[in-house]
Amino acid sequence: MSLSSTQLDAFAAVARSLSFSKAAVELGITQSALSQRVHNLEEELGLTLFLRDRAGARLTPEGARLLRYCSSRETLEAELLSELVSRPGEGQLTGHLRVAAFSSILRSAVLPAVSPLLGEHPRIQARFYGRELSELAPMLARAEADFVFTSSPLERDGVESVFVGHETLVLVESASRKAPPDTYLDHDPEDTTTERFLKSHGRTTRGTRRVFLDDVYGLLDGARLGLGRAVVSRHLLAGTRGLRVVTRSAALKEPVYLHFHSQPHYTRLQLAARAALLTVASFL
Repeated sequence: MSLSSTQLDAFAAVARSLSFSKAAVELGITQSALSQRVHNLEEELGLTLFLRDRAGARLTPEGARLLRYCSSRETLEAELLSELVSRPGEGQLTGHLRVAAFSSILRSAVLPAVSPLLGEHPRIQARFYGRELSELAPMLARAEADFVFTSSPLERDGVESVFVGHETLVLVESASRKAPPDTYLDHDPEDTTTERFLKSHGRTTRGTRRVFLDDVYGLLDGARLGLGRAVVSRHLLAGTRGLRVVTRSAALKEPVYLHFHSQPHYTRLQLAARAALLTVASFL
């Protein structure tokens, strides 16, 4: 059995946008025609690829696996075409690259690590996602990203986890404004960074007040303005004014891991991207 490229393209467009209407516009066809192509693919495979509800479309595990295949197929095809039409010695990499990471390393470490590769190979179509730690592993499972960074290894079949380095977490406060006592800044109610930091010092969050500022740059701004103390990665303080480290609180080391799906063959883009992403440690 061979799969129809037309049906696969329709499936991939829906899988990436999780919207039949957006995918139809992207492909320049009617929504009914798009739905029929996806339905025919599901019928041919004997699988349900999407769960449809009022919120939109969601990939099933089988759909996520098929999307990984589609992404690899597109990258291999783009690489082959580039090699066929390139002049000798050009060696340009091409294809899609999707990287997801938590906010304390995305702008400050991941982008600097990958920028030389993107500058040397401008045909690479890169997309970066800043997400909370709890959202990153599911993104890889749903094939919404090719590479993700987290603070712990993923023990899942078909996933490679590579230790990259450590973040050094420190407690900071405003250098000029007095913060409210026992007030700490976090991303959201599910953020456990402050709790882990205090626990490493034999303390708990009992009796503390929390202020939520969405991401690490909100924490830096909030701490600078005296809204409370914040636990942040030390490398983010380089060139930052208006903050000081609470010296009586020892630093906490947090690991950083890179994850990606294992496969029998990696494209040149995948190998180059992995090598670049492993240099993130030099920016932490």
